[in-house]
Amino acid sequence: MLQIQEHLVEINDLKEDKDPHAVKEMIDLSILARMLALQQGANKTLFDQRFNKFKKKINQALKG
Repeated sequence: MLQIQEHLVEINDLKEDKDPHAVKEMIDLSILARMLALQQGANKTLFDQRFNKFKKKINQALKG
């Protein structure tokens, strides 16, 4: 969990500096979060359900 917190701080700092490396750190963060979820028993079905939920929210926001 500490790695996730450290990545959040680093991403915020990089974004403030407009450093393009922030995108790579965001991807690292998503990988760390997925690894943590898998360690806690998440499976592909659950990931798919949550991903679809986010897609719906994004599409609704875009329709505005």
